Parts: sequence; C-alpha cells; structure tokens
Amino acid sequence: MPLSCYRPPEYEIPDETTKNQGLVLDSVQHLRLATLDVPSPKADQVQIQIKTMGISSTDIQLWRTGHTGNMPLFAPQLLGCEGTGIITAVGSAVQQRFQVGDRVAIEAAIPCSQCSFCLDGRYNLCTQLCFRGMPPYDGLCARYVTHPADWLHRLPDTITFREAAMLDPLSVAIAGIDRARIGFGESMLITGCNLLGLLTLMVAKATGISPVVVVGAPGEPLDMATHLGADYTQTLDPKWSEQEIVQKIQANVAGGTHCAIDCSGEELALRVAIMTTRLGGTCCRVGIGQADQTVPVSAFALRDVTLRGVHRHHHTYPRAIELITSGRIDVNRLISHTFPLSQAAQAFQLATAPGVTKVQLTN
Repeated sequence: MPLSCYRPPEYEIPDETTKNQGLVLDSVQHLRLATLDVPSPKADQVQIQIKTMGISSTDIQLWRTGHTGNMPLFAPQLLGCEGTGIITAVGSAVQQRFQVGDRVAIEAAIPCSQCSFCLDGRYNLCTQLCFRGMPPYDGLCARYVTHPADWLHRLPDTITFREAAMLDPLSVAIAGIDRARIGFGESMLITGCNLLGLLTLMVAKATGISPVVVVGAPGEPLDMATHLGADYTQTLDPKWSEQEIVQKIQANVAGGTHCAIDCSGEELALRVAIMTTRLGGTCCRVGIGQADQTVPVSAFALRDVTLRGVHRHHHTYPRAIELITSGRIDVNRLISHTFPLSQAAQAFQLATAPGVTKVQLTN
C-alpha cells in the first residue's frame, strides 16, 4: 500500500484488568470461549496480541473427529496454528531484535534446535517438535499469547494481517514444490482442488511452471483453479476407471507431467498422480489422508518415478512473505469468510461447507 495510506496498527498493552479469551475445544464439535490468564513472556519470548487467525485443516479435524492423525484430543484444547498479530511485551533476552508494536507472523512449529535434523536445517522433522494447536500444546486462537522470538517473522507494512495469516498454508505449498524439484517451463499435475491445491497452483504459476493441470473431486472449485491460472482442469469422477482418468489428463500433457503433487490425501488421487507422472519424473504427497493406502508399485518402480513425502515446511516463510508483498500471488482471493472470534462456532460450521476455501477469525 502507498506510504501515505499507511496507518500504524492499533494494539492494547495488557494490564491487571485486561481480559484474555481463547477458543477451546472440550470435545467433538463442542467449542467455547474460555477466560485465560494473560501470559507473560519468558526471556526468549514475546507477548503478542493476536489480530487474525486462520481455521486450519488441523483445527477442523480436531473439531470434527476428536483427533488429528494419530494424536487424540487433549481437552481442553486451545486451538489455532495460523496466527499473526502485534507484539505487546518483549522478553529480556530478545529486546535487541523486537520491540513493542512490531507486526509479526507466528511460525507455529517450535523445534528443539539441537537434534540432528535441526542441525541439518530440516527442523520440520525435529523429533521433539512442539506444534501450537496440536495436542497437547496450546494454540494461538486467543487474544494474547506468548511465543519464542526465534519463530517469529516481522511483517512489512505492505502485508495485511489477513494475508499474513495465510503464510503457514502458503509455506506448505512452497515446500511441496521444493520437494518436487521442478523448474521453469516444466509441467505439473496437482490432485486436490482444496486450499492447499489452489495455493500450490498459485506458487507454481508465479514461478513459471507450465502447463499446470488441476484435478479435483466433484464439488471442488475447479472454476476457481481456472481463474487462478490452471492450464487444464479435470474432475476426478469416481465412476471412471483409473486408466480413463489418466488418459484424459495425458490428452492435455503428452507423456505425462514432469511432476505431480497430491494435495488431497485420497488414495485414488495419489494413484492417478503416480500413473500420470512421466518417465523419470517425481510424485509428491502433501495431503495427509488414511494411514494405510495402496499404491501401484509397478507404475513408479518400472518407470523410475521418484516418490517423495512432504511434512510441513522449513525456511519458507521469507519466500512466502515475498510472494505476497511483491504481488506475484494474491491470497485474498482464497479467503472466503471472516468472523470475529466470538462467532467461532458458526465459522467452524461454515469451514466444512462445499466450496469454502478459507475461513479466518479476528480479534
């Protein structure tokens, strides 16, 4: 935004009369606003007044089923792993790095910084990872939280809180493309026309990957994928055989795509992604579905197709911020609804509706 239009963000330094509220999940689909203590930062932490929070797939899965992956609900669970806000207090050891009034995005995963994976730079694989909003760790859906300064990213004035709350899912999309090791002018298949699939499409187009084919299940917003730059789209109709689906995709990209990224977590989508990848290509799994799924072994082994898993992200927030501030992608197009924290129950109900891409909460 032009500097003449910039207004300093509003924030409130808490005192003994300040009330802190947080969004707590007590049991399946039972949300409430709980009164919490205002946390004080430790020496290496800052206190943050949260401005915008995204409802993530982890939040939705906990709310709908009472577990996420193999982790059961640890009630009462303070939800939220996608948060951004303003610093309202700074710990004694980090006062040279941050100050009150700084706008920051919060990287929710807090690694140990000591294990072999952390020392190798792959902190997403840390075996002692503390992840905000996943049992048993408290999340970010509150008015005030504290967080280690090492896992904060200062925001430029040209990015809004609304946009900054999209940095975490955008970072996952970037990580998927990184793992695919695909470059300018190479082709890509994306299976899953959900939020992650659409963000992956946006990053792919912004980095010169072409053509990009997006495959979605019935009811998924393939028309939005077209508006966002998909070269071809295809409905993954369960009535068709796998071979029919593969043939329809390859009719648009002869020989298959250089890489495929499955963002759906569905077995059929992964099988199609593998079979559509060209000889010597790469297929990545970003979406997490059922723990046990069947894949066509000969379809990748005999064609020298590389399979890669993608677990979260590392060192991607700065690139995500740059993609937004440069205008190369516009994440606002994917934010379909915004609610105040007091209407969180309504927001969660809507977040699972067909065609809804992203729902955010504000303080």
